Amino acid sequence: MRRWPRENALKKKKRRTPLVGVIGPASSSVAIQVQNLLQLFHIPQIGYSTTSKDLSDKNRFSYFLRVVPSDYYQAQVMVDIVRRYNWTYVSAVNTDESQLPTCLLIYKELLSQEFTYISGHDGVRKALDGQLLACSMNK
Repeated sequence: MRRWPRENALKKKKRRTPLVGVIGPASSSVAIQVQNLLQLFHIPQIGYSTTSKDLSDKNRFSYFLRVVPSDYYQAQVMVDIVRRYNWTYVSAVNTDESQLPTCLLIYKELLSQEFTYISGHDGVRKALDGQLLACSMNK
């Protein structure tokens, strides 16, 4: 008896195991979109480098877990250090020239509430091999 190709394919097809969770993606904005989909199916997601404060809202993202602190807590620690040493003049250096990272924006906002003068921030760009290419001062 001759078997049809579809019947052979069905017999060879392995049984799928259910998805139990997702690790990643690295970007907070993408993780938010992925979590919006995963939570419909009650699938947990672990963010290994997502720092957006939005993802801390358990009412919106009940199946999301992170392994790094949010931008807000990182900024709060920096402010606590400034407060502890009574610094009145600070400057920040970051490696992302395209935009000021969210953590530094929160940091500047929290510091402005303390009346600490923020001199500006330096954007440092590096080549792929780690060599310094440029440094620009933003005020």
